[in-house]
Amino acid sequence: MRLATSLGIWLAGLTGIILGVHGWAQLSAERTDLTSAARRELVLLATAVRGAVENAVRDGQEPDAAALLEQLELRDPAVDIFVFDSAGSVLGSSRGSEPNLDLARSVARASAGTDALQSEHLPSGDFVATAPLRAAGGGRLVILRPSNALLADLQAELRATVVSIGVVIAALWTGIWVVVRLRVHHPMRRFITEMRRIRGGDLSGRLALPGRDEFAELAREFDAMAEALERTRQQLTQEADARSRLEQDMERANRMATVGELAATLAHEIGSPLQVLNGRARDLEARSDLPNDARRSASILVEQTDRVHHIVERLLDVARRKTPELRPVDVRETVQTVVELLSCQARRAGVTLVVDVHAVPVLECDPAQLQQVLLNLLQNALRASPRGGTVRLTVESSSFPRAPDSRPQPSVAIVVDDDGMGIPETIRGRIFEPFFSAWGGERPARGTGLGLSVVRSIVVEHGGTVSAGENPAGRGARLVVHLPVPTPARALAGVA
Repeated sequence: MRLATSLGIWLAGLTGIILGVHGWAQLSAERTDLTSAARRELVLLATAVRGAVENAVRDGQEPDAAALLEQLELRDPAVDIFVFDSAGSVLGSSRGSEPNLDLARSVARASAGTDALQSEHLPSGDFVATAPLRAAGGGRLVILRPSNALLADLQAELRATVVSIGVVIAALWTGIWVVVRLRVHHPMRRFITEMRRIRGGDLSGRLALPGRDEFAELAREFDAMAEALERTRQQLTQEADARSRLEQDMERANRMATVGELAATLAHEIGSPLQVLNGRARDLEARSDLPNDARRSASILVEQTDRVHHIVERLLDVARRKTPELRPVDVRETVQTVVELLSCQARRAGVTLVVDVHAVPVLECDPAQLQQVLLNLLQNALRASPRGGTVRLTVESSSFPRAPDSRPQPSVAIVVDDDGMGIPETIRGRIFEPFFSAWGGERPARGTGLGLSVVRSIVVEHGGTVSAGENPAGRGARLVVHLPVPTPARALAGVA
């Protein structure tokens, strides 16, 4: 049962008991007053009738006495009047009083020895008044008034009292229910709702109850507690994020140290033999007196030694990343240079390269490293796209937050979309690690797993971010690089 209903029932019941006791006391007092009034009225009537009857008998006008009794009967039919002689015989009576004759005679006999006018309330509930008649030779006057009229008045009073108590209880219960509903139930429901939200992890809700009562004070304390919990959770989240970033940076630094040691070892141990092999292979490839199969093998040897040399150079680039030489760079010119370098590769792969450069500000960056970022991103996209596919390069003004809780700042966004198989969401966080490659399984092995690691290192050193996602077209991958714009920014006209 709801609090408003329960409290209303209890208070209404208690009020009903109090009003019932009060009504019973009032009815008792009313009954006493009505009884006293009825007896007084009966005494006055008996006095008047006795005087009139005695005068009529003394003057020998008995018919006048009979007429008087008839008039009294007409005026008040509930009153029965009897006139007895000293022997108990009826000298006269009001019309319709025969049913009470025996009762009147017994009352007359009981009061025969009394000379004073008397009134009493009989056990039957009727009122009776007796008076001696000196003019009738010691007769008695008996007047009976049944209690029906009095009981009817009391019942009417009882009904009125019950109705009044019922109306008061209903009004009181309704008022209590409304007040409790507004002042207790609604605040409690809000407390319960907010507690459930907090239990579910949402600490943003607030009660903000107006007023100065206990509920308002409790709501203010509750809101203060929720704010403290929210601040604590945000602080813990920030600390956890910072700890996670620190661990990732330490892990990345350890991997880079390992890569550096490996690169130095490779460069020292296989650098010189590799150059010898490459030089001898080129000499064999250039000799025209050798069979075609031998020259073809020499060409393959040159190609593969060049590839190994390229891998070693990439390792050295990753391990010994030099500090970028920042200077104003027109992104448009760098994009045009990279597109010209990769146009032949795109045609051989049967992939369409679409370039869309909007009006963007001049960047403060290392032009060689920016070119390397574009080359690595576009080469990965060309390798991932099938023949007949499309690689789209978009450069536009944007904004990005350098930290999760920082305000966004202006940037130049470099977006590369391809039509390949995409990057599974489970490995998107690892594709920027050294030697990690998304190729495998249904994907033929391509690359060394260092291209995106180099991209991330360069972008981070320039104060930017790089992320991988899904191509909005529904197939393929999207890589987005944000590089911060210096202040004040100098906008350049875009080209498409």
